Amino acid sequence: MASHAADQSADLAPGQFCEFFKEVHGYSPFPWQEALLERTLEQGWPELIDVPTGLGKTAVLDVAVFLSALGSEHARRRVFLVVDRRLIVDQAHEEARKIQRALSDAEPGTVCRLVRDRLAIRGDDPPVLDVTRMRGGVNWSWLWLERPDRHAVVTGTVDQIGSRLLFRGYGVGERLRPIDAALVGADSLIIVDEAHLSDAFLTTVRDVRAADSSGIGRPPVVVAMSASPDDTSHDAHRITPADEGHPIARRRLLASKSLHPVEVSASANGATAATADALAYWARLMGGPGKVTGVVANTVGMARTVFKRIQAELTDPSCCVLLTGRVRPIDREYLLDAWYPRIRSGALRQSDAELYVVATQTIEAGADIDLDGLVTEAASLPAIVQRLGRLNRLGERATAQVVVVHADRLKDPVYGSARHETWQWLTSLAAPVSHRRGRALADLDRGVDVSPSALRQHLAAITTQQQKSMRGEQQYVPLVSAAT
Repeated sequence: MASHAADQSADLAPGQFCEFFKEVHGYSPFPWQEALLERTLEQGWPELIDVPTGLGKTAVLDVAVFLSALGSEHARRRVFLVVDRRLIVDQAHEEARKIQRALSDAEPGTVCRLVRDRLAIRGDDPPVLDVTRMRGGVNWSWLWLERPDRHAVVTGTVDQIGSRLLFRGYGVGERLRPIDAALVGADSLIIVDEAHLSDAFLTTVRDVRAADSSGIGRPPVVVAMSASPDDTSHDAHRITPADEGHPIARRRLLASKSLHPVEVSASANGATAATADALAYWARLMGGPGKVTGVVANTVGMARTVFKRIQAELTDPSCCVLLTGRVRPIDREYLLDAWYPRIRSGALRQSDAELYVVATQTIEAGADIDLDGLVTEAASLPAIVQRLGRLNRLGERATAQVVVVHADRLKDPVYGSARHETWQWLTSLAAPVSHRRGRALADLDRGVDVSPSALRQHLAAITTQQQKSMRGEQQYVPLVSAAT
């Protein structure tokens, strides 16, 4: 590492990571997070970090920064956390800023001060860690890293960071493109969060790395993260029995979640309206004073229809919020600013208020949203797993239900046959209930346990071919070769 980090790293030991984490966040890391540091120091970064939702995957940033302070050969100067969801980019950016502030404000004698000293460049003033966010709807300077020799954490979307890696860069002039490509593609750690949403990018960046035979500089390290990965990676970092015995992690892994399939009978022409009616109906049954109920639809059109139906039944229509990818960024910011304090994990519920959040896949991945109840359209396996991650996220509720609504004759342009295959699997675990007006929550049977721990056991019991059919067709990704 260029700086004096390496020759003084004896003053900083791997065992101090726990204290460093506590100084930054105010609480101790989970066992898997400490184990990731130890594993990377000894063997290098894993290809995949496979950790259930709600167990703090963003802590990979803390691990990366601490590795750099230790002067590890597996550390990289620039850390890129890439995810195909703006909301998650923003949340990860705030976590990176938290690390930056902890280092800047570190008092003498603290571990953060040790880390800061190891990252500092002679003659340079704090901050010792640059933090940048790259996504549409926000501004950042073309000089997004003022000092290429300084350590940095960059959070951004696939298109912003991917285009720079490939010498294209949105809004970047031809003379700057090689510079941006070098910053992303050399001495970098590229972490692809919610990797199942970014297969094309992940495949491309790995092809780019494999095609680079120049031997110049420090090559990028590529790590995928997902709570719903495929099983093709044999180099994965996962939770351990220590996490299952950890008081907080255990509560989240065993968080009560029962899944109930609900079948809608309708003609092909009436399937869309019948599905929207069922989604709104079961959401209203689950909702009520003091509750936040989520409804996830597969298409914007379905989400809008359900939103209007729920609003029409409420005394206060403003208690129903619509979040889709087509909402203008400025409107989405206003919505999140107004409602996020009520729907985020750990938020206190207002006993006399009810709230319905109707959304598409925009809240599906990584968002730190905690719902009391969930109604969702049937979808592919990864989508269902991600949606379950928004329900009883912290395990603080004694019971939490999710109703999965399926109409066999509904044409699904998003998930195709994967939706049907996943529905068949779900109904093999719990018999479906026929939807009709007049039904009550008591009409649902016990359902199937889909707590993170139980869900992993369910998934382990099915074959690779079954999982593949429930994931849907893989997107075509052109091969990147040395001659491309």
